[in-house]
Amino acid sequence: MQNVSVKTLFFVLTLFGLSLLSACSSQPIKQYSGIYLGDYLVLKRSLNIQPGSARVFIQNGQISSKGFNRYDQHCRIEVKQLSEQMQIVPPGRYRIDSIHIDEEQIAANNNLNLALNTHFGIFTDFHGVGGYMGIGIGADPFYRTETMDMVHLYLSNPNYANILRLTCAGSLSDGNIMDAPHSYRPDLASINQILGYIGYIETHQGK
Repeated sequence: MQNVSVKTLFFVLTLFGLSLLSACSSQPIKQYSGIYLGDYLVLKRSLNIQPGSARVFIQNGQISSKGFNRYDQHCRIEVKQLSEQMQIVPPGRYRIDSIHIDEEQIAANNNLNLALNTHFGIFTDFHGVGGYMGIGIGADPFYRTETMDMVHLYLSNPNYANILRLTCAGSLSDGNIMDAPHSYRPDLASINQILGYIGYIETHQGK
């Protein structure tokens, strides 16, 4: 039997990982934490999105266009189009048409990078094969890159077609149990708490 080089093994595992990424990302889920397709995000006030941006951050009921505390839960309202002008997301009821579970990697490393989800539009909880197996240049088998567990609620409103989604995420964490519960993907109650006076999820099913 011929010997298989480490580089060849890593290449095969990477292709396998990418195939899993595609497989895991193909289907949205029907409900999450009591939030069902057909429920609504209700915005009680308008949101200003700064020129050159496509999102606004919400944390502890406060709005920020520049950033947020990565070590606490937060939400983002995102629109489809960038603009050189201020964009205003109007108050109203936004229907939840699709729900996706995701994970966002902030810092890159030498292994399979979960930030590929941003580039390829992949929504998955799959962890990099190389990182967990310690394969690759300078790889540490006990190292886990900090990530945020998140949920995407894709939205629609006939009066505002530019709306894209509400994304809510847990705090940045490398899996340390001391990061809990802030590192957990926000559930329905947490999402409403994050939104505060700005809005809430209006649920109908599952009651």
